[in-house]
Amino acid sequence: MILVVAALGLRSALLVGIAIPSSFLFSFLLLSIFGYSVNFMVMFAMVLAVGLLVDGAIVVVEYADRKLAEGTPRRDSYAMAGKRMFWPIVSSTGTTLAAFLPFLFWDTIPGQYMAYLPTTLIFVLSSALLMALVFLPALGTVIGKQPAKGDPSALAMLSAESSAKPTELPGFTGLYARTISALVKRPLMVAGVSVLVVVTTFVWFGSTPHRTEFFLDTEPEQVYVFVRARGNL
Repeated sequence: MILVVAALGLRSALLVGIAIPSSFLFSFLLLSIFGYSVNFMVMFAMVLAVGLLVDGAIVVVEYADRKLAEGTPRRDSYAMAGKRMFWPIVSSTGTTLAAFLPFLFWDTIPGQYMAYLPTTLIFVLSSALLMALVFLPALGTVIGKQPAKGDPSALAMLSAESSAKPTELPGFTGLYARTISALVKRPLMVAGVSVLVVVTTFVWFGSTPHRTEFFLDTEPEQVYVFVRARGNL
């Protein structure tokens, strides 16, 4: 909340902050419905999802704030934010879920243990998607910022942001923009360096010994069964 307040302001950060526990509560409801227990892997997935679930909420709030600064009514601003940001948020969430989806088909003992991680992430990010696109715009119409109503300072700031060249900005933002501008003019060099780094990493990793194992080979090769009946049979 401290980080979000510092970046977005109090009211916008309050909307994003509401999305975090709400997504967790809805995820716990889904876990209970599907019969999953709350264990270490579930809690680890919850912590991992904190930085992922706020993305959609921040995008919706930022777009609404932009429209509010232009003088658009609060209800219309958040309605437009939910409509315009629908496909970007859905595609971003879908890309993240697609990376964890193969873990659900890992049919071994370690795989059954790891399955809690992608399942929880799918529940949390799906809940965050619902929060960002449905509940957040609805809450924004009630507790969101007030429209600027033709505030000349806000309009001047928006005009300056729209007409400014990123490469002429001072500080880290300007340095980043100038670096990207120089790199996009040399696509072959950038692609060649990227391929070289990837190949070098694979060669180095394969040529050096690595003794760390994430999961031991716990698949049983032999099973002993002792059956004892009455009369010491």
